Amino acid sequence: MLEIGLGCGMSYGPGGSIPVWKDFFGNKLTLHMVEYDATCAEPFRSKVDELFIGDQSNREFLRKVVSEGGGVYGTHSRVNLCAEAISLFSACVCFKL
Repeated sequence: MLEIGLGCGMSYGPGGSIPVWKDFFGNKLTLHMVEYDATCAEPFRSKVDELFIGDQSNREFLRKVVSEGGGVYGTHSRVNLCAEAISLFSACVCFKL
């Protein structure tokens, strides 16, 4: 599974969803994370299977992530959702995932 955003800069703090996903899916989970804030994200590298540092609105970056990652759960910003939908859909088509 791919989750976009660790929650860096949010009032509830980063990484809160990691134990939720692990509890819900158990040992079958392969968790990939995307975060743009490298300083915030690095402490979580050992808690996920793959950590991608980059901007979720960058289409080339998302194509790279999709070529290596799984499903998606992203932010709820309209701009980011549109960029994610366009990039992820076109990446799926291009990479035939």
